[in-house]
Amino acid sequence: MNCAFATILFITTGCEKSNEKPIIEVPSAKVGMIGYGSLLSREAVEETLGRTYTDSIYTVHVSGYERAWNFAGSTNDPKLPEELLKLDSFYVQGNDTIPFDNIVFLNIEPKPESKINAVLYFLTPKELEKFDTMELGYERIDVTDSIVEYTINGGKVYAYKAMPEYTLNGIGKGKKNIIDQLYYDLVLNANKGNGAEFRKEFEASTLPPDTILVAPVRYKEQVEQ
Repeated sequence: MNCAFATILFITTGCEKSNEKPIIEVPSAKVGMIGYGSLLSREAVEETLGRTYTDSIYTVHVSGYERAWNFAGSTNDPKLPEELLKLDSFYVQGNDTIPFDNIVFLNIEPKPESKINAVLYFLTPKELEKFDTMELGYERIDVTDSIVEYTINGGKVYAYKAMPEYTLNGIGKGKKNIIDQLYYDLVLNANKGNGAEFRKEFEASTLPPDTILVAPVRYKEQVEQ
């Protein structure tokens, strides 16, 4: 074999090998779920699961998306549980309790060339249905091929993205929109738990809040007229 050709072949083969991504095998009878907001918190995941989480957890990046504070859920959404519809919602400002229209959470929006840092969990399909119920107004999307660091084998990986009618763009930004202080703190604390570099990257890959106010939210039973 020509020495020059052999050298080129060796270099090319070496480059190809170095570009191969590590493989994550999805555990048998499990699926992957991405946490990018409150679900960065293992405790929040365990609360919905109703059990201690014992599978592997991976820190990953999901390409093609950016994070945004633009999920808006109406406090009068007829899809809410009946017990919540019986409550009036207020935010606290000083000594005042003020009614508002929509509560705002994190979302992901498509954006080529962007990526978000996130956490990857593994659940049974039945357990994932619990999160489908909890994530009212979000749709489950397949991001299996969007994981930057790994090739996923043997199963799917899902993330939750707001349906168009549940975004601030869909419902109008003129209404009163509030980020619950409790949720905001949960997200920040989850970031702290993942380290300073993770939090720095979280902030860099997240659009600033699209609402004016982060405030404590309170609920009280409606008074029958």
